[in-house]
Amino acid sequence: MSKQLGIAFVREDDAKDVRTWSGIPYYMAKYLGLVADVQLVSPLRPVPESIRRVVWYLKKLGVPITHVNTWSKITGMWYARQVAQSLHRDTDVIFSPGHIPIADLNTKIPKVFHADATYGQMLGFYPGWNSNVEVMQDGDRMQRQAFKSCARAVYSSTWAANYALEHYDASLEKVKSIPYGANIELAPSRHEACKHQRDSIIRLLFVGKDWKRKGGDIALAIANELSTMGKPVELAVCGSRLPSDAHCEFPVTVYPYLDKSKPEDRTTLDRLYLNSDFLLVPSRADCTPIVCCEAMAYGLPILSTNVGGLSSLVFDGLNGFTFAVDADASAYAQKIIALNESEYHHLRRAARDLYEERFNWQVWAQKINSECMRLLG
Repeated sequence: MSKQLGIAFVREDDAKDVRTWSGIPYYMAKYLGLVADVQLVSPLRPVPESIRRVVWYLKKLGVPITHVNTWSKITGMWYARQVAQSLHRDTDVIFSPGHIPIADLNTKIPKVFHADATYGQMLGFYPGWNSNVEVMQDGDRMQRQAFKSCARAVYSSTWAANYALEHYDASLEKVKSIPYGANIELAPSRHEACKHQRDSIIRLLFVGKDWKRKGGDIALAIANELSTMGKPVELAVCGSRLPSDAHCEFPVTVYPYLDKSKPEDRTTLDRLYLNSDFLLVPSRADCTPIVCCEAMAYGLPILSTNVGGLSSLVFDGLNGFTFAVDADASAYAQKIIALNESEYHHLRRAARDLYEERFNWQVWAQKINSECMRLLG
């Protein structure tokens, strides 16, 4: 049997915590550990307050230095030093979910990062990303340094990969697109996922913490439109609370927070995914929401906007349908009503097919391991 690759798995926050970044680092490390010898280098210590104070003082004296921020050179070097000191002698490849902790790491060991977007395309896309000039310069510098110093830049969508190629002049050899998997401990059987039968009630599911960005108001409008059309409808909302002025003429069940680390909360999520008819993802801005991968595991059709990386998750007529970001609620409602039983069950089966073939962490780990193997010849 050939020796497994030695992969240092680097993450600045705690990759062992399933609540970190929707659980993505946790599941990456878990499944990569099944095909490689993984050394976890996580969490990293943040830049100490003493260094921040010194930088603040130097800047006040007129020294041309930027304040410490997520993408500053000081942050990059602080993380790089910790990683360098933690590496095992038999490390073959350094891997990170995101480029921040390894962009400024100077090493002969090949570095690989996997992200859902580049820094540049987030500016003006996600609320809060239009920052001051210094921060944007730092973010651009770190992103370019990551492309320069890393052997592979892997993205979870063609939207992000294409941006890297077109706007950062990253090489085609370095940039790859590999989708994320579903963040679930135990997927239902194929039979259980595909046996769902619709009845007279249209059951809709919305999952998201950022109510405005994720289009929670649009999800409410879709359900209201169906109700106005005389269709019995129910909506389950996970991860958010309804605004105080929300108007609902139909049953709404709200789960403000579900913790996947708790068995009872996982059971609730399982039930919602299995019993719902459609997952609504009417986002105004999104990269590659894991909720779509999870929906596919349960054979749940998805109705989403066609923004960001969603076109790499939702395929029209296959596992759901995408809509323009300015589409009104009636467009979604008409699509739901127009689907006959044969078309609907085709969506469910195809969604499960996509999960089994592409959108699971086992397949992801095999592809990442193969890319790492290629780097070593």
